[in-house]
Amino acid sequence: MKPEQHFTIPAAAIDVGYFNTKYAVRAAADKPMQCGLFPSIAPVLQSEDVDTIDTKERHNGFVVTIDGLHYFVGEDATALASAFEPRHVERNYVKSGRYLALARGALAHIGQLARATGPVRIAHLVVGLPLSTYRIYRDDLKARLQGVHEVPNYRGRGTMTVTVEDVRVLMQPAGALIHFADKSGDQLEGASLVCDIGGGTMDYLVTTDGFLPNGNRSGANEFGVLSYCSAVAEKLDPDWVKETPMINMVDKAIRERTAIKAMGVSYPVEQYWPVLQRSVQSALSVMHAKVQTFNDLNRVIMVGGGAEVFAEVLVATHPKLKPIMRIEADSVMSNVRGFCSAAERVAASASRAGQSA
Repeated sequence: MKPEQHFTIPAAAIDVGYFNTKYAVRAAADKPMQCGLFPSIAPVLQSEDVDTIDTKERHNGFVVTIDGLHYFVGEDATALASAFEPRHVERNYVKSGRYLALARGALAHIGQLARATGPVRIAHLVVGLPLSTYRIYRDDLKARLQGVHEVPNYRGRGTMTVTVEDVRVLMQPAGALIHFADKSGDQLEGASLVCDIGGGTMDYLVTTDGFLPNGNRSGANEFGVLSYCSAVAEKLDPDWVKETPMINMVDKAIRERTAIKAMGVSYPVEQYWPVLQRSVQSALSVMHAKVQTFNDLNRVIMVGGGAEVFAEVLVATHPKLKPIMRIEADSVMSNVRGFCSAAERVAASASRAGQSA
């Protein structure tokens, strides 16, 4: 009997963020890039609950087993999470079981988007890390994701094999810069500053004449959307700080510039906005000290879940930046789209090299 033929995906990308895990794939050169996301929450299920979740309750997501623990990952993970469900902030998070569960959940979603049949082969996968952990954990992450994975079978029960042949790890803001250049056609002459305001960190990358990074002016703060949401929550009701649903409620109100409503009490925007501004300004001051000067910049690109909030505070403090400020319309997906573009370029280069050999 002939072995089952692999379904080949030439290029794909995964970005495991604090709030969401994003994934992207282009199943073939003539196909559009497809993207998706799900919450970066992976509640652990009891063994006796796994079959119920899989067959009866029809939650949207997958059960991923890592070292004997059954994690639920997917769109409906929040519905199964506790009020105090842990989210990652530790530096070695990429070595945890939860990270691998989220990554394998993303691999299952990639197979689903590509409508893969049979075992899956991903030729080139690009993933990202914050600048604060990039040099420390990039080799570990590459080793962990490259190779064979048993992931949930989107077509039904059981698992399917996904073989990842090549993994590239990029600094997270680099994906946003690649996506910006692809979309705008900007040749990126001169200096660029990319600020990626994620859930747990704020990464800022200064590059010169394209994608050449300046390490002396780039860095990351362990300050992101969670930080300013927690500052607001602490001001309104300290009990909210450790409760995931309340932090999500605060985040939603901030993004929509609406009142925060809880237990019959309404907290108007003008009551909490000054707290947010002071919190964000503190983080931006640290970034400015590292970047040193804004005067040589030709563009400032803001991405991530906190892009609009940080851009507003940054322009209020440095109004000269307003003409060169760019806030990505789909800022949450900017990095993973750029990662997928990078994977496509590696795939194209490998194809050309194979043809000339």
